[in-house]
Amino acid sequence: MAPYQYSPLKEDLNEIRVLILQPGDFTADLHISIHKVGLTLDAPPIYEALSYVWGTTDNPVDIKIGPSGSDRLAITQNLAVALPYLRYQDKIRTLWIDAICVNQQDLRERSSQVKKMADIYRLADRAVVWLGTEKDNSAHVLRILSQLSSEIKVDYDFATMSPASSDSVPDWSDLSLSLPYNVDEICNIASLLNRAWFSRLWVWQEIRLARNNSIVICGLDTILWQSLHQAIFCLHVKQWVANNLFIDPSQLRARLSYILNISDTTNYAPFGQIIRRIAPCKCSDPKDRIYAVLSLLDRFEEGINIEPDYTKTTAQVYQDVVTRHIEHHNDLEMLTYCELRNDMPAEMPTWVPNWTVADTAVPLWSCGRACGHSEAKAQYREGGILSATGVISAAISSADEMVFQNTYRSMADEIRRIARFYIDDSPYLAGSSLIDAFCSTMCVNSFSDTIWPPRPVLPQFEKSREFVLAVLRDHDRHPNYTWDSDETYYLNYARYYCKKRSFITTEEGYIGVAPKATKPGDQVCVLLGCEQPLVLRPTSGLRYQVVGECYVPGLMYGEAFLGPLPDNYQAIRLHDHGSRGYQWAFLDKQTGNTQYNDPRTGKGGLGGQIDKESSVWYLPDGSETLVLTSDMLKRRGVKLQDFDLI
Repeated sequence: MAPYQYSPLKEDLNEIRVLILQPGDFTADLHISIHKVGLTLDAPPIYEALSYVWGTTDNPVDIKIGPSGSDRLAITQNLAVALPYLRYQDKIRTLWIDAICVNQQDLRERSSQVKKMADIYRLADRAVVWLGTEKDNSAHVLRILSQLSSEIKVDYDFATMSPASSDSVPDWSDLSLSLPYNVDEICNIASLLNRAWFSRLWVWQEIRLARNNSIVICGLDTILWQSLHQAIFCLHVKQWVANNLFIDPSQLRARLSYILNISDTTNYAPFGQIIRRIAPCKCSDPKDRIYAVLSLLDRFEEGINIEPDYTKTTAQVYQDVVTRHIEHHNDLEMLTYCELRNDMPAEMPTWVPNWTVADTAVPLWSCGRACGHSEAKAQYREGGILSATGVISAAISSADEMVFQNTYRSMADEIRRIARFYIDDSPYLAGSSLIDAFCSTMCVNSFSDTIWPPRPVLPQFEKSREFVLAVLRDHDRHPNYTWDSDETYYLNYARYYCKKRSFITTEEGYIGVAPKATKPGDQVCVLLGCEQPLVLRPTSGLRYQVVGECYVPGLMYGEAFLGPLPDNYQAIRLHDHGSRGYQWAFLDKQTGNTQYNDPRTGKGGLGGQIDKESSVWYLPDGSETLVLTSDMLKRRGVKLQDFDLI
């Protein structure tokens, strides 16, 4: 047989190739043909797009192409195994499979077709996910997950479950009841979810852009992707047997959380968050951690205008992302993804996130808006320096790395260890008491009291405070092991946010959580346009390294620029139906009313201090607030300074 010869695709017709998989019994020889079609938006061709793991290119398998089977094409063994399972017995199947439909030997065509992949999956009749052949009771796993999904209805906006219908058994959606799976079933579920497909970087694009009717195939069994996703949500929020597992329960829960993120489109996710979420994914080129998510950007971020360029180094690509993001959004959000580590590439500035690393602390998303409604004042300078304006809010006096094990007893012991050196009943610098600030710090204020409508999977502040006090006063006090208790919710969030971080105190009297690399002498700074406070490390020549983001009660809601909130106001996250997400707002505890406008700025913005070129920030309720500028804040008496970040 002669090697198959591809005929060129016509770019002016936006052509792609599809393959026709002829019907046949499972053991029969494969017969396929390849055809060119125009990928038009108004009348796209009918085909399914395959999402699978290429696997090793060693020992490729030849398949026959064409009516007479006179041509051959080499494919990976993984794909050769999948094709018989994908074939129908009684009708043809039209598929788009990258390894076959793209001439992999033509680099120019590959580059062109990669740019079309977003449209290829978006316009496909559906995506077909191939997980592999049946093993570890995967057939039984798909059946029980499908049955679980049929019993529940998930509201992803509010992270809640309810019975799917009046005929559904309510136990499945009841958070207080454990799922009825035995140890073997949980281990088999873990085995399925640990298959290589879930770790592929490009599946984020493939499954997110595909239509809602996408399917997952494992051996001879099939499940809807939406059904699998619902079942995974239930497994994530409910308790299941954890004793005598042959796996680490915390690793399984982390896996469940990761898979939920793959197709989480319930609300807008900024560019940096998407990149951070894909950190555990596998890819052959670290530059793909940027290029693979470009098609997932919200329309507000498409103007960043990043074009794939594989001739650049990884450090150049990552730095380009940060500088373009700053220029496009006029904020410093990208700096919150930085974390100083010993293995930082020498050519990469500390203000550029190293997205090739997956084992950093979890991000402190939505923990506050330390910069208020301010715009960044930043400028890139030659020599890898980013100059940014802000204030020094505190000097770190101690940093104690926290180590959280997987048992609730050990978590309570670690809270007791940390607290006994620092915590008493004295008032806290920023108001309230030191014990209140400590309770908030350990779970970065993730309480149901700070979000509306409340989310049932969050602990309640007063109950959490009582638990922390009991743990500190009674060394024999251990948490209630009920899965849905406030105590266990609190400890789970404390471990989630404090793992791989240090507990800090400052010379001024603040406490907080900061990156593991933090040490005495570092400074807590709030930069204009940066929602999280940053730990910066002074170096010679009045320059600073970015150590990473931190959580410090009393500096999380614009206090560094505007002073403390009035006593009757509390910052909360309010659900906005327009964005399908949570936005920061302010609760008047006396009246019970909420408002998006900051009570410290007034209707005119900082008492009417309006610059000629002042811009406005449009709030979810249709109102406006002035964007804080450095000139406004200087007139207010805020001592701003420029930080040269290296």
